Amino acid sequence: MNRGNEGLRRSSLQQRRVPGAGLSRWLAFFLGLVLLIFVGTFSLNKTVFKADVAVAEITKPVYVNEATTTLNQVVAALAAENNIPTAVTQNLLTKAQVKTDLAALTRNVYAGKQQLIETTTVKQQIGENIAQKAQKVGIPTSNALYQSAQNTFLDGLGEYLNKKVSATSAPRLATTLSTAVKLNRGLLFGSLILGIVLLLLQLFHERSFLRWLHYLGLAALVSGLLLLVAAFLIGNSGIITTVSAQAQQASGLVATLLEKAFNQMQVSGVWLSGCGILGLVLGFFRKK
Repeated sequence: MNRGNEGLRRSSLQQRRVPGAGLSRWLAFFLGLVLLIFVGTFSLNKTVFKADVAVAEITKPVYVNEATTTLNQVVAALAAENNIPTAVTQNLLTKAQVKTDLAALTRNVYAGKQQLIETTTVKQQIGENIAQKAQKVGIPTSNALYQSAQNTFLDGLGEYLNKKVSATSAPRLATTLSTAVKLNRGLLFGSLILGIVLLLLQLFHERSFLRWLHYLGLAALVSGLLLLVAAFLIGNSGIITTVSAQAQQASGLVATLLEKAFNQMQVSGVWLSGCGILGLVLGFFRKK
């Protein structure tokens, strides 16, 4: 009889040592939400909200060639208006210089700056190119008349470029993008900290590494599948076209960056789901 009572007491103690499944499931539920937010914002931070990615895209030959042709046409027209000889007004900006200017403009957009074009740099580039071309065709550049015409032209060019950019959606895009980048980073770091807290709470509650892996795997699998499905559906819908169209001249660039973002989310969803399955398999050996 005593042995029977002792066995019952041991069984009761063992049952008390096993953590309640209710709290574990709630912690796993909230951890899944946090993982979903963290991986989603991490994917955006690595793609559409990363200036280096945008710079690498906009400095591709297709964009550089188009921008070089357009800028040289504008510069040549303004130079002719300021009596700059036509012999030195053709192709005043090289592709390498335009590539540098596009990279600077893109970084200024991501930084949310008011002045997006580095006009000082552009004026210096064109001034040096004019002087080189003038020397080649034998036009003296040291006389006061030439210097006055060039300075007037370059000052007018700087004002013209700023006005043209201000008339587009670029300033509004810069403000919106800068705010979105800051919000995304806030969510990213906030979800990271909250996720670590939830992981520690789950571990302390379970008091078993395998049980902890089970619930961690459950949270990761569900959030990974949700992210994978959501990214696939949104990426293949008309949302990308609608959003990118609002960027007007930069619609092609925005569409490409959004596609990269949703592709990254799908890849992240696959990895997160894989980690979830691994956690569930290892957690299968936990004590029930």
